Amino acid sequence: MSAATRLLGVRLRAAAAASFLAASMAVTLLSGPPASADSLAKQIDRVEARVSELESEAEAAAEAYNEAMINLRSIDAKRNRLQARISRASTSMGRLQRSIDAMAVQAYTTGTMSGTAQLLLTKNPREFLDRSTMLSIVAGNQANELRSINSVRLSLATSKAEMSAIRKQRAAVSRQAKRQRDQVSAKLRQAQGLLSSLKGKARKAYLARLAKRRAEQARAAKAAQRTWASGKVIAGKAPSAAARRAVTYALRQVGKPYIAFMAGERAFDCSGLTQAAYRHAGVFLPHFSKAQRGYVRKVGWSQMKPGDIMFFFRRGAHHVAIYIGGGRMVHAENPRSDVTITSINAPWYRARFSGAGRVVGR
Repeated sequence: MSAATRLLGVRLRAAAAASFLAASMAVTLLSGPPASADSLAKQIDRVEARVSELESEAEAAAEAYNEAMINLRSIDAKRNRLQARISRASTSMGRLQRSIDAMAVQAYTTGTMSGTAQLLLTKNPREFLDRSTMLSIVAGNQANELRSINSVRLSLATSKAEMSAIRKQRAAVSRQAKRQRDQVSAKLRQAQGLLSSLKGKARKAYLARLAKRRAEQARAAKAAQRTWASGKVIAGKAPSAAARRAVTYALRQVGKPYIAFMAGERAFDCSGLTQAAYRHAGVFLPHFSKAQRGYVRKVGWSQMKPGDIMFFFRRGAHHVAIYIGGGRMVHAENPRSDVTITSINAPWYRARFSGAGRVVGR
């Protein structure tokens, strides 16, 4: 993990913890004190529903950022290859030019300058081709030198044009990545602001709900870890060795923070967790949820085995999780739940489920 990525994660974590709330939203969601426990619960439900929407929007932006970073790495690799080609061509150009200069000197000293000088010294490849009949007056080895330098000139000019286009492309993708990163930060600030706006009894009730949820998640994680440590699996659902290692790793991360753009070891986003889990199992997955679909073999809901990846893309969602069997999945959910275990039948996820796949090694 680069220093820049760590710094970005820290900043986003701090942004998610900052208190921010627009007055109009506060009035809409939190108008007046709750009259009963039921209305208090409904008030918290409304806030959490909106927070979930904002977190989903932030995650979609984070995954778009991850995609942009993959594109940037691809562009940089192409740029480096092109730069190496330009360097080789420049070196060849220098060698060939020295040879051509020597030929010109020889032509001058032998009195044949008038017949070959313009051909030898021309810098325009097209002009060279148009006047190629003059090669007949040059010895065979000299003709080869002339052909070579013309080829190198064309290659160098083409490569430099490609480099200019690559630089423009990289600048555009960099701007796109920055926009997505800024959107993540803004959405998480807004979500945290809503949660921070809960005051008094509403605040206490929300914290109690959150503590209960975390305790349930911790118990579920321990139970799952015991099951996997014992080697037990659901009948007929035995995972591959790689899937077993991936699930074991993911379960050990339960409770670690969700931070956008992170892929371990201290924090994860959704595709960062699936990437890290399968990296631990010796299988590569890209750090981008939709790209991970290209690394799996599609399986149906009833055919899922532990270790399969579940995708959630409907209604603007942009999420992935690892199925662990028994109707549950482990995933980096959001900044409130962090890495956790959730039922695959939870309404939010059933409404956004887009398919599942079995990871294949590449």
